[in-house]
Amino acid sequence: MTSFLTTERSSLKGLGGNLMSISSSPIIGGPQLERDQKHFPFARSTVDMKEVDRNHKDLVVPSNRTDDPFREIQSTPDVLSCKTKVNELEVQIDYLKDVVQRLSDELARYQVKYPPIAPEHSDSIIVAPWFFDSQHMNPLLVSYDHRIMELSNEIKLYKEKIESLNAEVKSVSLENEELQQNLKNLIEKQISKNNEQSSVIPFHIPSEEWDELQQRVELLDRENKLLLEEQRELQNEIDRLRNENRRSFSESNPLVPGDSDRVKLMLESAKKKISLLQKEKDDLKRDTRRMKQLEHEMADLERALSASNQRCKLLDDELEKHKSIIDDLQHERKRLFQTEKTMNIKDIEMNELRERYSLSLREMDDLKEEKGKLLLEMSQMEQRIVAHQQNEFEALQKVKETMELLETTKLERDSVRTAVKNKEQEIERLEEKIKKLTQDYTDRYKRMSSHFQEKHNESLQALEDQLKQVQLENGHLKSDLDRLKREKKTCEDELVKVIKAAETEQLNSPFVINDLNQQITQLTNERDESERQYERLRNSQKRTQQQWEQEREQLNAKYNEMQKRFISLESEAEEQRQINMRLNEHISRLEQQCQNLKFEKEEIERSLRDNLRSQQELSSNEIRDVKKKLQITIEEYNKAQNTIQQLSLKHQKEHIYWKEEFSKMKEKKEKELYDMTSMVEQLTRRNQEMEGKIKLLLKKEEELLNHKKDLHIRADKLTIYLERMKRERDMLAKQIEGRGVSEISFGYE
Repeated sequence: MTSFLTTERSSLKGLGGNLMSISSSPIIGGPQLERDQKHFPFARSTVDMKEVDRNHKDLVVPSNRTDDPFREIQSTPDVLSCKTKVNELEVQIDYLKDVVQRLSDELARYQVKYPPIAPEHSDSIIVAPWFFDSQHMNPLLVSYDHRIMELSNEIKLYKEKIESLNAEVKSVSLENEELQQNLKNLIEKQISKNNEQSSVIPFHIPSEEWDELQQRVELLDRENKLLLEEQRELQNEIDRLRNENRRSFSESNPLVPGDSDRVKLMLESAKKKISLLQKEKDDLKRDTRRMKQLEHEMADLERALSASNQRCKLLDDELEKHKSIIDDLQHERKRLFQTEKTMNIKDIEMNELRERYSLSLREMDDLKEEKGKLLLEMSQMEQRIVAHQQNEFEALQKVKETMELLETTKLERDSVRTAVKNKEQEIERLEEKIKKLTQDYTDRYKRMSSHFQEKHNESLQALEDQLKQVQLENGHLKSDLDRLKREKKTCEDELVKVIKAAETEQLNSPFVINDLNQQITQLTNERDESERQYERLRNSQKRTQQQWEQEREQLNAKYNEMQKRFISLESEAEEQRQINMRLNEHISRLEQQCQNLKFEKEEIERSLRDNLRSQQELSSNEIRDVKKKLQITIEEYNKAQNTIQQLSLKHQKEHIYWKEEFSKMKEKKEKELYDMTSMVEQLTRRNQEMEGKIKLLLKKEEELLNHKKDLHIRADKLTIYLERMKRERDMLAKQIEGRGVSEISFGYE
């Protein structure tokens, strides 16, 4: 029994040491420190606690992994307040753990220093109530209940915030869809208007202005292509970052709380990623500025077109004189057919863009489905927490039963200490007390079942203290029994010595012999009586020991179950904390995305409004001009029919001149078309080269990431190897010291 109790004591001390090594040294100062030093002069100091933490950290294997599944959260006031509250709660928990450790150490010292056997005048001593009554810890438990209520309220508030954010995200997505539909409609209308305008605008523009306009159009096409390529690159980078985030999230689920180096590296990597994202954001802003500049240039082009229309009026006056312009109009109609072909090609490109847009919408739907999965996982985790709370409540009920059983054993031990003669009477009285206590236990169980959920840690400590007391008392009882056996042996030895002395001295006097015989008979009678009493006591002690062993086995089984449940609950609590941190980060990201979407929506609305106003004004002016031109052309056509006969002779002479000019213009236009085709081919080649370079860069980036992972794995292996070498070195040093001490002791002998 003593060996079993000693093993239990060592296991409990090891568990207490592990708990204290996990918790950091508490922050205690001012009057609180003085009060603790007065009441607990033999308590463990913060220096000892730091040494324990160091010894524990030497056994922990650090890892230098830098795969950070999380990113930095922007410091919002809600997040900062939550962080401060979490830090305060951790400090309070550490302080309570320190107090519990101090109390357990001080109790162990007092139990070793002062024996549990009370003297005769022990009834007159008044013992303080907190040494045997656990009800004085009720204020602490009440404060703990209040704290848990506050935390539950905070969790409800966070859930409401998450729901509000989800509603905002849905509203923003609907607004984006509406805006996209509006954009589609506007683009289709503008394309139709451009087609109509292209059919109406005359094509008698000077060659210099025509060249300038074509150059501007080419520049605009190039800039549009560059912007599209940059947009594709940004989308590819966003997809790559998402994939990296998912991989890192799948690879590194649990985080070690004590690895400060790993956390620093993770923070540095997150900062680098954030800086890259900020650079990309600046690039997007530059692109928007370029788009605005392009819009201004389009406005300039439209102004130039209006000026060209005015010049066309002058050319129309010349058309009255020259009938050969009709042939030019036919040629221009052919060119219009070619422009229609180019417009059809552009329509095909627009359809491709629409398909890409539909793919992006599908990706948005996939993200929404992932969000729904996360919400389902949250609900499942809440159900698990409720189940764990129920398991804790059952465990606490079992612990209370063990508490009451230990109280009964304590009363029985007190009865054994008072007197050996009245032991049977005291056992009967204790049985009556046990019945009363069981009745009291049923009443207390009905009353305290609701408030006993938070007393798990305190009840465990009380059990440990009582087990230590039981061990010490059993040791003292065994020492008393050994002392009685020794006294018996000494008495027998003295009798043998007296008999031998009498034989050696040859005491022949009958009086001395009779006295010795009487003394021997008395001693034998006393010995028989003491043996009978000893057998009775031994039988009663065996019974009590059997009962204690049965109760101890039950308590050990319950205690092992409680330990397993406590460890599982701690692991699940840590997982829940990590999940909560991830959810908070996800919430902050969603808030940032919502804000960015709002700003983008406002900017798009403003730009669309301005474009609509400008386009409406331009369309109204162009329609008026077109109507006027139609009226003028009809009148001129009537006049021209009258003057055709008169100008037929002049037409024949001028026809030759205009044919020559037409051939010259045709050659110029063919050269321009050839230049345009060559430029387009060069641009396509450059685009292909850039795509190949981008693919090579992406491959190199993947190779560097794989190499980085291999280096991290090697670093982890090296750290583990170094720690093993350190441990082996410490073990060798200890073995060498032990051998040196043994050699010194043998030499002294």
